[in-house]
Amino acid sequence: MAVPKPTNVPLPRFGTQLVDLVVTLILWAYFIFGFLFFFVLLYLIAYLFSKNRELAFQRLHHIYYRVFFKLAKAIIPRHSWHIDTDILKIRSSVIICNHVSYLDPLIMISLFERHKTIVKTRFFHVPIFSWLMKTAGYLPSTTDEKFSYQMINQIEQMAEYLRQGGNLIIFPEGTRNSAEQIGPLNNGALKIARL
Repeated sequence: MAVPKPTNVPLPRFGTQLVDLVVTLILWAYFIFGFLFFFVLLYLIAYLFSKNRELAFQRLHHIYYRVFFKLAKAIIPRHSWHIDTDILKIRSSVIICNHVSYLDPLIMISLFERHKTIVKTRFFHVPIFSWLMKTAGYLPSTTDEKFSYQMINQIEQMAEYLRQGGNLIIFPEGTRNSAEQIGPLNNGALKIARL
């Protein structure tokens, strides 16, 4: 007795899932191995020989994520996005954003060569990641004892940093929020913008 094939399972869906898996693996390969085998060397060179380590690290972060999104755009042709050229001209600003996905901070870093951002303090406990963020001048989101000096030091220098063309990127909801309504905002972003 022959068993009929189910007609409600379209074969193209498997193909789409396979393509999605391959794309995901390629992007993760860039994210991990591109960093380990290429960018680590650039970061070490910048750390050892750059006159302005903070700016050099910000530029390297910018290039790293810019390449990531160019790669994503090339291998995911069914998705497209457009960044208004006026956004790329923003300088000396506090940029306040909503935070819908994990990609939001990475997109913002890829857009602005000179940038700082406020990062969840727990990421400052991750060994290599912490070093990269501290050297780039990123700010921890809380001022607990271990990070209070770093936060105070960065805030005291913020007005000069902004005057020199840098941007500060802030996600005032403090965490990802995929809901349609904006969550409660931390008013620290507005205080910093008044500097």
